[in-house]
Amino acid sequence: MYAADPKLETSTDGLWLVCTDTGVGMSKAIIRDHLLVSGSARRHDVLELERRCKEAGFELKRTGQFGIGVLSYFMLSDRVIIKTRRGQEAGDAELNGWHFETDGIGSFGELRRDTTFSRGTEVRLHIRSEISIDNPAKWFGDLRHYLSSWLLRVPCSFVFTSALTDCETLSLCPGWVNDETALSERSLAGIESLTYPHDELPIELVSHAVRARREVEARRRADAKNEAKQCLKWGEVREGNLPSGLGQFRIHLPYFELPKGASIAFLRVRRVDTQLFLDDVREHEAYCPSSELLMAWRGIRVQSAIGLMSVPAIAEVDWTSSAAGKLSVNRGTLGLSGEARKALEWLRQLVSEAYRGFLRDHQTSVYAVLNCHIADSELPPRTPLKWLTNKWEGENQIGQAWEPLRFPAINAESVFCWSLEKVGLTWTGKRVSMIPALQVENTRAIRCA
Repeated sequence: MYAADPKLETSTDGLWLVCTDTGVGMSKAIIRDHLLVSGSARRHDVLELERRCKEAGFELKRTGQFGIGVLSYFMLSDRVIIKTRRGQEAGDAELNGWHFETDGIGSFGELRRDTTFSRGTEVRLHIRSEISIDNPAKWFGDLRHYLSSWLLRVPCSFVFTSALTDCETLSLCPGWVNDETALSERSLAGIESLTYPHDELPIELVSHAVRARREVEARRRADAKNEAKQCLKWGEVREGNLPSGLGQFRIHLPYFELPKGASIAFLRVRRVDTQLFLDDVREHEAYCPSSELLMAWRGIRVQSAIGLMSVPAIAEVDWTSSAAGKLSVNRGTLGLSGEARKALEWLRQLVSEAYRGFLRDHQTSVYAVLNCHIADSELPPRTPLKWLTNKWEGENQIGQAWEPLRFPAINAESVFCWSLEKVGLTWTGKRVSMIPALQVENTRAIRCA
């Protein structure tokens, strides 16, 4: 199995970023005519390999596109050393490997034979002193964070490490990078991310009273997030190939296992005897994870203005076909083709289908009405009609509970309605229930229509 193992090394002359792989390596002709020639045309052997792959039913997934990869090395390094040896599986193996070394774009460099290198390619970048000399361990941590954030899918084993102290190894297996821990952090990030107006000022400029409120609010956020993390579950993961061979996808549906059932939104539920009471999540009664579409071009994250849908799902898409769109020169954005947009619409339908399955599986949950509202789905027959209600002692509201709806009832949408609830509105001799809207963070207020 192929592997790529970048590492950060220290030596007497500074810091080196070294990337070693066990691929097919490069021949002298590839180094001379393509690696060292910026913007060079696609090689005939690559075109032939692409043709053979297509005949075999899959696409060659090369990330190189603009022919300027080697030039980009000098954005962070002032010296480059490349060792490589062409493998037998490439069909044009050579008796020896090659060693190329250069001190920059203006340097001629030297290409010589190397009989000591056995397989694959090793690229050594001497990091410019102004970038790394102050704190190499921090620089490693920043690069590790960048890699874990921008790699969505990898084709081979990938291990980034260093012998420096306080450097945590990043180890990735072939396939999708995000594990359940990373997905959970993405789903729950909204609990802590929103700020109030007084949060915008630096801590040194606010009063002691505001500072105290911030500390209390920070503890409430952390407590709510920890509670949500304990309840967070994931539905069956769906993954496969996109239409027309444009790439691969993976879909995740988050939900929360709460007392007496599953809920798409997180509610801070307290069980008191047989009743369920609600505490606030921040200044809302509930929290709903955002919908998120993570896209990559052959494994490396790209940005796009395309959204997925309103339901709280995480969809990962790795475009591998050139028919998917046009990649920007800085590799940061991908302009999607019409065919790719149709594939995303197909993916939206798949997410909707997955949510319909979730609603069927959890039809007896006490939160079924809420789930149908969030998923924008019709209420199935025999669904338990339970919702947020206000609890009163005389004219004093003592809390909010999640319990069966009592009819007759009306939506409480004004102060006038609350006044009526205090005094007790009746209809044909029966007390009328006021049904409050559920304030859900990250989405609209939800009314039990």
